[in-house]
Amino acid sequence: MNPGDGDLIAAVSDHIERSVGPIHMVFHEIVSDRLHIDVYHVAPDATRPFHTLVTSGMSEAAMNTPDEVGEFRFAELSILLAPKWDLRQEMFEDENHYWPIRLLKTLARYPGENDTWLGYGHSVATANPPTPFAPGTELSACVLLAPLSLGEQFFTLTRPDGATTHFWTVVPLYADELELKMQKGTDALLDAFDRAGVDDVVHPTRPRARGRKTFGIF
Repeated sequence: MNPGDGDLIAAVSDHIERSVGPIHMVFHEIVSDRLHIDVYHVAPDATRPFHTLVTSGMSEAAMNTPDEVGEFRFAELSILLAPKWDLRQEMFEDENHYWPIRLLKTLARYPGENDTWLGYGHSVATANPPTPFAPGTELSACVLLAPLSLGEQFFTLTRPDGATTHFWTVVPLYADELELKMQKGTDALLDAFDRAGVDDVVHPTRPRARGRKTFGIF
């Protein structure tokens, strides 16, 4: 697919409306480089009481996946925000409101800029050491997970060219959660999420998920 491919853009839009809900707003990108990344917004409703943001444009370029996972070479990203999040465009001068959109756009370009790929369990930090996304949060990294709250029907889209686009959910992390994931793996992080009652909806000051303590044997 070439950048700006109308058939693919329409397919992504239709997929979002079919599997999530009516598109309330499109945050169009004014200035683009190799990829044009728009962000679609589905407003909260009774079934999904959170804002859903989904990229459109990342999947116009194949990622550099290893041969054994070539079926995951096309991806788009979603992030889920607490229902009180203010997504009016006039609020985007404040990074406390805008950072999830900035994060989606940054991640959507990350594979092409680094000749790599993103998929399940991959984590990305803002910097080394990680720095918070915005003044109002200490979240500073993220992990990609399956779209649990959006359902299995959202996970894959058969593209007009016959290939498959996978839709991953971006879950922001605290620096110590990133360290837990890097040291003990994604399953250990998910176990910590379960113990702390953390789900995939972003709350900027949510509780921290902590790993299990290990005790020496005396």
